[in-house]
Amino acid sequence: MKKCCICKKQYDGLGNNAHPFMRGTCCDVCNVKWVIPYRMFLTRKQTVRMDADRLAQTQIHKHADAALNQHIGKRVALTMYDDCVEVGVLHVDTVAVHYCTYADNDNKEIIGYYLDSGKTELHFRKSHVKHIAVLDASGNATPDVPIKTVYIPACAEHDGTHGAYVKLRWVCPKCGAPRGEVKSGRSYDGSRILFCDTWQNPCGHVDSYDDVRAEAAANGLNGDVLSGGGK
Repeated sequence: MKKCCICKKQYDGLGNNAHPFMRGTCCDVCNVKWVIPYRMFLTRKQTVRMDADRLAQTQIHKHADAALNQHIGKRVALTMYDDCVEVGVLHVDTVAVHYCTYADNDNKEIIGYYLDSGKTELHFRKSHVKHIAVLDASGNATPDVPIKTVYIPACAEHDGTHGAYVKLRWVCPKCGAPRGEVKSGRSYDGSRILFCDTWQNPCGHVDSYDDVRAEAAANGLNGDVLSGGGK
């Protein structure tokens, strides 16, 4: 007679390996009741995690997460949409089913990230975040947004001549992700071509020159550079 490592009762036969539920050998009843279901749970959990990780690597999710991804491993202060401020080191999280009520096979919702404060972890989705501030060793916010100078049409009807150099914070104003690489391009106003700077944002949001002019006029970096020279 052998003793089951789970229920502690005596049993006949060879017994069953109780790993990973428990170290040792168990009876047939405990194998069916505890060990096999636990192995199935771990297999399902790993499959869900792998599926979610694959989804997170697709271009659409990479772009949507870019504003947070650039701060992985840094100490940040996050302002959430309920205006609570949470501080900790930012990490990539596992799938949402660990902390939410989605079905095990639903890989469309990824919780995405968590903050490690050293004592607790706060798990959240990117949609919860309103503002990101990177902190230095003293806990003070550090300027982390690059500024670039670009040449754009100074007005909609530029006649091929009216352009202006403006300074922009080089993040998408819609989602906070980094803007694209600056290249030489041209703007056509219906009558004339103006050679100027152009870029394509990896996040997919489009910066029209109208929007960029409004941003440049309001961001406090350009003075009245756009006040003249146009129609």
